[in-house]
Amino acid sequence: MTLFQTVLTVVATIATAITSWYALRLHRMKIQFEGNAKAIQEKQAQMLNEMSEFSRSIITQTLKVTPQYAFMPYQQMMPTPSFTDASLFDRRKAHFSPEKEILAESVVKHVADLIDKNENLHIILILDAGSTVYPMFSKLCNHPSFQFDRTKARRLKIITNNLPGVSDLIRHGRISDHNMMRTLFRCRILRGFANSQYEAVLSAETISDLELAIDNYRTLINQEKLKRKKIQVISVTTGNYISIVDGILARDEDHLLVKSKMLEVADDIFVLSPLGKLISYSCDQFNEALGNKGAFRYGYLPQWTSKVHRLHMVVTTRRPGYFAKLDPISLNTYFGHLQKEACDRFKENLIQIPFDPRDEVQVRTIASIMGLERALREYELPHQNYRDMLLSKIPSE
Repeated sequence: MTLFQTVLTVVATIATAITSWYALRLHRMKIQFEGNAKAIQEKQAQMLNEMSEFSRSIITQTLKVTPQYAFMPYQQMMPTPSFTDASLFDRRKAHFSPEKEILAESVVKHVADLIDKNENLHIILILDAGSTVYPMFSKLCNHPSFQFDRTKARRLKIITNNLPGVSDLIRHGRISDHNMMRTLFRCRILRGFANSQYEAVLSAETISDLELAIDNYRTLINQEKLKRKKIQVISVTTGNYISIVDGILARDEDHLLVKSKMLEVADDIFVLSPLGKLISYSCDQFNEALGNKGAFRYGYLPQWTSKVHRLHMVVTTRRPGYFAKLDPISLNTYFGHLQKEACDRFKENLIQIPFDPRDEVQVRTIASIMGLERALREYELPHQNYRDMLLSKIPSE
């Protein structure tokens, strides 16, 4: 019995020793693992910091090379074409985006108010090509007066050559009656050839088809059984730039002639322009300053002078104190003078909508990296050739 207890004691001692040795080894492995984990975490933090620095460097370099394309607001939820694939429409849709939205909204409100206040009024609305007029299509579809009252929507007829706008009209204005799908508004697309730069229908056929489209709508409206009818034709247009002297400027002869015809046939005209699209130069002075020749030259509308007293210039404005934030400070004088010239030229026909770019996310984003002065300058002058020309022409103070 004593021998058996001795053997058990020896076995227990050996087992305890082995257990202690494994426990010590596990403890050392734990310490080593924790040390490795800490080292890994520190390495990860270092790598993330280096990546952050690299990202900031890339953004900074990108802004230096192509600041006007570094941030494209309102398009981040959809695939954005590369610079080489983008049309002129795509690139300019990113310029003054928030201003184009509020300009379009103001005209949509005016059209809706006209129809709300006069139950006998039918409007034939001509919507021009271009990124400035483009937001009107979705805003018309989403306006409560039309969205919730189909009788009012039927009193608005649309004519357009704006191809992306037609797509939006179908997407946002789609309604369903049982098994039939149709659009909220009747829309007539003008005949002609598709222009890939402006994403518009532009040709001699487009010009001749415009009058035919209006006549067809008049006939259709007059067939409706109403005692009294009033038909008003409203054109909404814009330009690549708006000259205080010569009015709407654009390239391509067909583009100019289509716009001119839209002015000619209208009872009422709305010309939309963010402040940055206004220029104080004549068309010839502008071309000379930019060095434009041949097909690159801007032209102006033949119908502008005869129609200027009947149109409404809808523009965004800045408060006087805002311009002092621009860099260089000489832009303060230029933009302030531009606003005054617009007031003097269009007088009672001018509809001004206050707007402050400092409230916009994309401006604040660029300002956080490059500074507020540069962010505002590049927002107001997104076209680099024009920006460089203007900064070289304006005398520094």
